[in-house]
Amino acid sequence: MRKVFFDSSALVKLFVKEEEPATTIARELWNNIRTIHSSVISVGEVLSAFAKKKNKKSLSPEAYIDACKKFIDTLLSENDQIGLAIDLFKGELRVSSSTKIILLPLPKHVIKVSDTLSDMVGKYKIEFGDAWHLMALLSNLGIFKKSGYEPLFVCSDNNFCRAVEDKGYEVLNLNSPKKDVMEIFHIPIKE
Repeated sequence: MRKVFFDSSALVKLFVKEEEPATTIARELWNNIRTIHSSVISVGEVLSAFAKKKNKKSLSPEAYIDACKKFIDTLLSENDQIGLAIDLFKGELRVSSSTKIILLPLPKHVIKVSDTLSDMVGKYKIEFGDAWHLMALLSNLGIFKKSGYEPLFVCSDNNFCRAVEDKGYEVLNLNSPKKDVMEIFHIPIKE
């Protein structure tokens, strides 16, 4: 059995229409599994990516609002602390979609992790946000492994993919997807 983890770059593709194979693959995977995991770091990164696209005029104000709402609605389905905070901030409760993004917490041992973060940034040439994201995902894997789940990381950032692969986990790089991984999830392969 598989648990699928999306980083922020993959999550953005679920909510913003882009004419590229990576977006199609991410959406096909999302439609096939309906529940994915990500880091709590994703909330700020995804909303920030939407805002950047709006500011660069590659996303209309209407599409920006729509993407934000759809993304937030997927988080509300778990009624976690972030979802409750978003509800309170908006002053309303929304009916969530049937798709879910389960947010994994940051590691509890921040002091020990920060040394590892610096090492990851230097070794893999990733940003600190990506290093935090990776640490949150990796620190929660024990729970899934004990339950018999094999993790699959989905990402469109080549450096991040390399870092995850170096840690010994399978990756679906949306920029250069492996045929065998695509077949596992019944995603059509375009040649």
